[in-house]
Amino acid sequence: MTDKISNFTDLETAAKQLQDAIVFAYNENCPLTVRKNNRNTSWWNQDLAERRKKVRRLFYVAKKSGNWTDHERAIADYNRALRQAKRESWRRHCEETEKAPECSRLHRILSKDERCAVSSIQLENGEHATTKKGILKELLRVHFPGSETIMEPSGGWDGLELDFPKRKGSREDWVTPKRVISYEELK
Repeated sequence: MTDKISNFTDLETAAKQLQDAIVFAYNENCPLTVRKNNRNTSWWNQDLAERRKKVRRLFYVAKKSGNWTDHERAIADYNRALRQAKRESWRRHCEETEKAPECSRLHRILSKDERCAVSSIQLENGEHATTKKGILKELLRVHFPGSETIMEPSGGWDGLELDFPKRKGSREDWVTPKRVISYEELK
């Protein structure tokens, strides 16, 4: 990273290097994985497959004989086992998520559901952002209300002097920080 930041170009370079480092670290520590499962669910298992076969077999037997009691008992047993498998799968998912580091935990939660993708950010008008620029603008609008986006001048940032309003802080500006941070905590 740049040791000394003296102009906007250095600032932009340092910000880009920091962003690249964060993205690289995330990609290295949270690689994308594809879950392979014949039913594409984490709770389906061989026991449920056998019980389902049994229910189907008893259905055909009951259809021919007219005796539905065995089929009803088997379907109730299958449904009970299905609910139990789903409960256990959810419990296992929650336990694994709690054990993972925060970055990995966020990745697991977001990758579990396609509706959580970054491209699903909803704009003020109800539509969804489709471009990276639109996503960033919406994030800026929501998290930094009242801020302005400064576009890079055609000549670049070098040699450009921007006049930012100079504001001197008043005593009221320091009331909340004094309540939150004490001098003893800083030492």
